[in-house]
Amino acid sequence: MENARREDEQEDDSQREDRLDERQRRQRQCEQLQGPARERNRDRAEPEPSPGQAREQRDLNGSVELDAPGLERLQRIRDLEAGGRTAGYEHSEGGVRRHRCDDAPVRARTVAAIGAAGAASVWSAPAPAPVVPAIASALGIPTRLASARGVALTFDDGPHAHGTPAVLEALDRVGATATFFLVGEQVERRPTLAAEIAAAGHEVAAHGYSHRLHLLRTPRALRDDLERALSTIEDAIAEETTFYRPPYGVFSRASLNIVRRSGRQPLLWSRWGRDWRRSATPETIAEQATAGLGPGDVVLLHDADHYSSVGSWRKTVSSLPEILDRVAELGEPFVSVTQST
Repeated sequence: MENARREDEQEDDSQREDRLDERQRRQRQCEQLQGPARERNRDRAEPEPSPGQAREQRDLNGSVELDAPGLERLQRIRDLEAGGRTAGYEHSEGGVRRHRCDDAPVRARTVAAIGAAGAASVWSAPAPAPVVPAIASALGIPTRLASARGVALTFDDGPHAHGTPAVLEALDRVGATATFFLVGEQVERRPTLAAEIAAAGHEVAAHGYSHRLHLLRTPRALRDDLERALSTIEDAIAEETTFYRPPYGVFSRASLNIVRRSGRQPLLWSRWGRDWRRSATPETIAEQATAGLGPGDVVLLHDADHYSSVGSWRKTVSSLPEILDRVAELGEPFVSVTQST
């Protein structure tokens, strides 16, 4: 009996030593993993940002500061992480204690990863604005005219060698004024056509220099694109633009800030013909562009097929007589966007 008790005690001692050895082994592994990070953090000196880099960082910081709910969620996660633990261990189901790396750099990287996910959601926050009016309203992105009088027809993606003249001719037949959101790289190819739009009494606005999704571009690239677009378009028409619409109607938080800082006003739309699709017909374009149409609406159409289905501009031109008739039936004037402000 005594021998059995001694053997049990020896076995318990051996198990405790094994557990201690296992804890020490895990602790050493944790410290080895943390060591290089500590050294890098200690030895690394942050370079002084250039003026351009500092400006980019302000664009991003300005976005993150607005995400109070995201910051609150992050703080709750940190609070949960800090609660209910003893130094170096955490309790799992069944009361078993597991070793964890209780080290500030490791926890900081974890929290930073969570924060990065939150920042990504802030970056793309304006993206649904074209189809979710509540988001557009919350971010102060207009989708309608400032005045509840008139209807604004807007045409994106031009100028186009054939589509733009055909649209200008259709508008001229009924004396309608419209707004053309031009793409800088297309204006470079046809500056004279851009000038003809303005000379015909229509408003010219900016649609970027290159037709690329803002969510995939850095603040510096976005700023450079806007500056190049404004320079190219305004040189061609010999006047300053007022409004800006992003490619695909999709802003990132940074691009929205950059556009506003340039003094331009963002504008989306309240009605669209979905004329860029291969399946579109003149009938579907007219029906969708005018469904529920009323005073103050901004209608999105395209006078070019540079970035949509080939020949789509032909369907748009064919739909215009019906669209123009339906606007006339409302008794509302055709206005440019600026005329309503």
